[in-house]
Amino acid sequence: MHSSQVRSVEEGESDEKTGRRDPLPAGSGGSDRRRFLRLCGTTLLAGAAGCTDTGGDADDNGSSNDQDSDNETASQPAIEVSDATVSDTEIYLDETLEITGTIENESDVEGTFYAELRIDGTIIETKEVTVGAGETESVTFSGTFGEPGEYEVGVNDAHAGTVVVERRPPEFEIRDASIEKTTIAVGEEVEVRATVANVGGREGTFTAELQVDGLSVETQDVTIAAGDETTVPFGYAFENPGRYEVSVNGVAVAAVTVAPPAEFDVTATAIERTTVRIGENVEVRATIANVGGLEERSRPRSRRAGSPSPPAR
Repeated sequence: MHSSQVRSVEEGESDEKTGRRDPLPAGSGGSDRRRFLRLCGTTLLAGAAGCTDTGGDADDNGSSNDQDSDNETASQPAIEVSDATVSDTEIYLDETLEITGTIENESDVEGTFYAELRIDGTIIETKEVTVGAGETESVTFSGTFGEPGEYEVGVNDAHAGTVVVERRPPEFEIRDASIEKTTIAVGEEVEVRATVANVGGREGTFTAELQVDGLSVETQDVTIAAGDETTVPFGYAFENPGRYEVSVNGVAVAAVTVAPPAEFDVTATAIERTTVRIGENVEVRATIANVGGLEERSRPRSRRAGSPSPPAR
């Protein structure tokens, strides 16, 4: 229910049709409090408080839910709210509250009663209920609150309870986690990034934790507003070769292979011939082995320009 849907009796205003006068209690906040309850998306009506029998209209002065027994006649049943309850006294903003009123007809004439949901003394919604002679009926209102706070809830003059409405506490989840690469050298730093979202109702601080094989190796505290998310970067260098499982707060990222850096060794050499003329090209072959742990291209050393050629044998 939006605030534009609320219609209520203002302080000092009377309903000419019913004769009802419902001043707002001091400190109730007046119309500012009406926007707090959203009821099922239906248009809220101020309603005509009172009850009438099914055989005719109310008298000229109207009838009231709070009418005295002196005003009762044979054609005007005595109907009132005998009890009112709430489904809970502590709820979150997005939780639905149910308010139930028990309406009792103590007379021998069937009648129609207008049940009013009241929040802090303000009429929020009205429902028409027909109650048979000597019978009781239940009426239920339901909805969510738009702002946190403490509210007095009732059905007509029957107090249902005091309801405390709060925002949900912060709640965090890891929505995405990635690693720069999964094969690295010993001592090489790799970047891990995680996106953390606050899906709760209030701002809060989250401790993001980088884990290697289930052990915490780095932490960062981030403050995130309700409904927002942020990306947390980690940088970590592995000191020993091996295979490691990387995660953030228990959410798996990847398995990382850590190997010694590339290291080359010349294992064999061969020359095309050992006797050549001056200026004649000769081919020399070498077998190079990578005795390290990572793949890397070996760059053969070449003679610098202008350096003297080796003497011919």
